[in-house]
Amino acid sequence: VFGIYNNMSRDERIDAAINAVEGFFEEMQTKTHLSDYGLGKEVVETVTERMKNRGWKLGEKQNMTSDIVKEILTLRL
Repeated sequence: VFGIYNNMSRDERIDAAINAVEGFFEEMQTKTHLSDYGLGKEVVETVTERMKNRGWKLGEKQNMTSDIVKEILTLRL
């Protein structure tokens, strides 16, 4: 699926999956970056600071800390 093959390394498969999903949404004319919505670094700071202050963790196993979320959101600016 999405041109992802078993002979690819784990990191290659992850990157290929992210790129394929992003490309799919862009083909559907759906914006994929926070800046597309006029949001910048200050929003990332606000969200992650609130997470930290409230002791929130995300994810199925509740192991995504505010630092991880900050890294992800920063990559989507």
